Amino acid sequence: MSKLINLQTLNLYRCSSLQKLPWDMSKIVDLQYLTLDDCHSLTSMPYGLGQLTDLRKLSLFVVGKRDRKNDALRELNRLNELRGRLEIKLLGNEESVNLGGANLEEKQYLESLWSLLLLDVNDLESLPELVQRVHSLAEMDITGSLRLNSQLPQCIRFLSSLEKLTIGGCDPLDLQFDDNDDDCQWQDLKNLRHLIFDRVEDMEYLPKWINHITTLQHLTIPSCGSLMWLPERMILDKLEIILCPQLEERYGNNKGVEWPSITFKLIYRWIQLEGQYQGS
Repeated sequence: MSKLINLQTLNLYRCSSLQKLPWDMSKIVDLQYLTLDDCHSLTSMPYGLGQLTDLRKLSLFVVGKRDRKNDALRELNRLNELRGRLEIKLLGNEESVNLGGANLEEKQYLESLWSLLLLDVNDLESLPELVQRVHSLAEMDITGSLRLNSQLPQCIRFLSSLEKLTIGGCDPLDLQFDDNDDDCQWQDLKNLRHLIFDRVEDMEYLPKWINHITTLQHLTIPSCGSLMWLPERMILDKLEIILCPQLEERYGNNKGVEWPSITFKLIYRWIQLEGQYQGS
C-alpha cells in the first residue's frame, strides 16, 4: 500500500471477511476517504492512522482486544477533517477506557458519532463521561460489560438522538431501577425505536421504565432464560422472543396461558415465537 502515495479514495464497503487493514496505511498521506461500512470482522486499526490528517471520511474505527485502548483512541485525535458519520467499536479487555483521547469535541465537521459499540469491556462500571455529551449518538451496544452498574439511567438520559439500544450479557446490571426519578429519565429518549435485551440471564421481568419510552416500536428479547412476564400497556410494531422458554410457554400462540393478553390486552402487530412470526 505504501506505493500508492497518491491514493485518495479506498472503498472497502461490505468486505465482511476483512480482519485487518494494511499495516503501512499511514504512508498513504493523501488518503481522504476510507469507507469501512459493514466490515464486521475488522479487529483493529493499523498503527499510525492518525497521521492521515487529510482524512475526511472514516466510517468505522475499531479498537482491538490487544490494543492499548487509550493509545488507539488517540489515533483519532488529529483527524479533525472528518465529516459525515463515525462508528466506534471497542472490543474488550481489562484496560479502562477514556474516550476523551479521541478528541471528538474538536471535530467541527463531523456530522455525528452515530454508533458506539462496547463489546466485552469487562472493567466498564459506568458509561464514559464523554458519551453524555455526544448528542448525535443514534446506536449503542453494551454487551458483555460485566461490571456495569446502575449508573446507566443517569448517563443515558442525555442521549436524546438514540434510536437503537442493545444491552447484553450484563447480568449484574440492575435493570429495574426502583427510584421513580430513574424511571422518568427514560422519557428523555424521544427517538428510541428499537430496544434489545440479549442474554440477560438473571432478568425475570422486563424493566417497568419501558412504558416510559413512548417512541418504542421494536422490542427484541433473545436468550433471556429467566424472563417470565411481559409488561402491560405496550404498543409495538414488532416483538421478537427468541430462545426464551418461559416466555414461549406463557405466550405461545393458542396454547400459552397468557396468549389472550397478547391478542387483546396488548397491541402487537407482529409476534415472533420459536423463529416464526405470528400475527396478532
